[in-house]
Amino acid sequence: MFRRIKPGYQHTVRILGTLSVLLAFVDTAQAATTPSDVYSAVDELERIQDTVLTKLNRKVPREPEFHETDVKPMHVYQIALATMRETYDYQRQQQLQTIPLVVASPIRYSPADVATIVDMLLESYRRLAAGLGIDSSRIVRRSFKGKTPVQVFSRMQNVLVKAISLSGQDRVTPSVTFVEVVRARADLQRVLLELGARVEKSERRKQLVSAIYGLRPDGENLSPFVDGKKPKDVLGEVLRVRRQINDLHSQLGSSPTKVPTMSEYTEVRPIDVLIQTQIVIADINLLKRPLSIFSVTPFGTDPGVKSPSHVFQEAKYINYMLKRLSDDLRSRSKAQGV
Repeated sequence: MFRRIKPGYQHTVRILGTLSVLLAFVDTAQAATTPSDVYSAVDELERIQDTVLTKLNRKVPREPEFHETDVKPMHVYQIALATMRETYDYQRQQQLQTIPLVVASPIRYSPADVATIVDMLLESYRRLAAGLGIDSSRIVRRSFKGKTPVQVFSRMQNVLVKAISLSGQDRVTPSVTFVEVVRARADLQRVLLELGARVEKSERRKQLVSAIYGLRPDGENLSPFVDGKKPKDVLGEVLRVRRQINDLHSQLGSSPTKVPTMSEYTEVRPIDVLIQTQIVIADINLLKRPLSIFSVTPFGTDPGVKSPSHVFQEAKYINYMLKRLSDDLRSRSKAQGV
């Protein structure tokens, strides 16, 4: 899952990423598509998925816990992209026609953008069903009303779990989650690097850029790796990332996203952490907008075998950089007398 994209495919991804930006400005389509429309498409997608998984005799893990109350179309878009990448991996393994890959950018996503990705997934699963002798045309799209992005996200995360099961995997490994948290860390490093390049004062620039390497001029460096971490520890650190991002949104005057608490989880599983990494990736893209940064999320690479402790260390690294960015924004506001 979420393996490294080979160089030959990166051009396709970048082109489609550009197309996704253009789609975001199709105002008529945006106005016409509602979260309920997207929910209807996701409902159809999941029912087709079920027929494919049944035919393949795949075991599907139980649904992940859901405690989100404030996710936005950008978050739904990101979880749909995760499903797309998983579907792409399976199709490549089976030497089937692959779904085109799309990369997220820090633009204002709408239900219409999410619907575009879901439609691409629908087409892929219809082909998969047809290849297995399943007539998916018998699955009729149902109509829903009054649905919200939160409800679409909840349904979409179930679709992601089933996409993971497509390849015969019955659980998410730490290595898979590590790929995603590294993508978030690398994206934030780019943000700090670009902000540092804009700063005229060398001391501020040094404070921002040194954080990329886990260093600080005054000697306050990133704490060392500690083994023995559990998924619950990792989830707690990733949720702390989200809270730090919310603090930055408050400083920038943009809208934060409510974060669930650890006490809401009855049992923490690796899939819960993976889903949170997708929210973090979306959150960083949302954070770029008020900072006038428009870089796309970087691709993942194959990390080899990793443990929950490795994922925890990367999340801690992200928190370290977010704290530095927060300190810089506060010092800038103080200097401006805000």
